[in-house]
Amino acid sequence: MNVLHCQVFILCIFVSLCVQRGRAFDLCMRLLKSEVVVILQVEEARAYSNLGSSHHYRRNFAQAISYHENVLRIAQELGDHAVEARAYAGLGHAARCAGDYTQVWGGTP
Repeated sequence: MNVLHCQVFILCIFVSLCVQRGRAFDLCMRLLKSEVVVILQVEEARAYSNLGSSHHYRRNFAQAISYHENVLRIAQELGDHAVEARAYAGLGHAARCAGDYTQVWGGTP
């Protein structure tokens, strides 16, 4: 269970303990929904990364690059630099294996 899952679990317990159905409950529900959205985005990035790796393994580098670009987009939206770094690594590796050195180095080698 990662940190986000723990946060959502704690928030669920807190919401279930809320007796008052007023403003505090509404705030808890909004926070819970935003945490769930983040978890879904993280899982989506993980799925794209796995698909990129699978296509890379099958030597379908163009499709691998496409999936790793999706990982990069999600990582940048979340501000997750670790996932962003892994996305760049996947992109670079797939581009290098495809022989696209301009994409690897951002210009001519």
